[in-house]
Amino acid sequence: MLVVSIGLGKVSGRLKTIVVANPKGGSGKTTLCTNLAAFFACHGEPVVILDYDQQRCCRDWLAARATTRAPISLVPAFREAVRIPPGTEWVVVDLPAACHDEALTRHLRIADLLLLPVLPSPIDFRALFHYLFELNKGVLVDRPDLRVGIVANRVRENTIMFRNLTELLEQFEIPLVAHLRDTQNYPLAAETGDSIFELPTRRAIRDLVQWQKLVEWITMERRLSALVPEKAAQLQTPSARHPALVVPA
Repeated sequence: MLVVSIGLGKVSGRLKTIVVANPKGGSGKTTLCTNLAAFFACHGEPVVILDYDQQRCCRDWLAARATTRAPISLVPAFREAVRIPPGTEWVVVDLPAACHDEALTRHLRIADLLLLPVLPSPIDFRALFHYLFELNKGVLVDRPDLRVGIVANRVRENTIMFRNLTELLEQFEIPLVAHLRDTQNYPLAAETGDSIFELPTRRAIRDLVQWQKLVEWITMERRLSALVPEKAAQLQTPSARHPALVVPA
């Protein structure tokens, strides 16, 4: 059997900020932001989305979210001053595609993590290449402590494009921390303001497996706990102390 053990080990007691950025639209920034926020919320960790994108995709997603779901706060930062709600433990920042130079530097000064989503296509490769070059000669020089990771979106494994992406990243020594498959589960969840973690477990199990690496990289811990606590009791667990999602091989 396959045991999916995604846990939320805190890195420290202070607020953590995750910036999600990409030089072009359509890379999956909003999908990454909303699912990250929902993951923290499902674990009872107060989270707020700072939405700097005037397309308001994160805001529209949250507006469709049922009030019975785990609560998520959002600040429309593109039009008003940012005020983080008291007690917040995670901040997920959705930057617009046109965020470069001074604006990008300003956001990254307060970031703990920078996630760069990318699609496996030649156009996206070139845009990412130039963006990484910009980061390497500017922001990353001033912030050597900033942890940067790539997330490949809408991936079809064992394809030439995916191999090309991994070869490109080797030039920059920036880790590919996760790749998320091309599936209808993400738009299906987004339609009702849900996340991949709130779909029926057996429908989304392949996606939960892929999220394991990303969550471990973010938290830097590998504690066993339930992906979504209320679902743990529905599945067999290898240990009552450390519940996990168990999937038949």
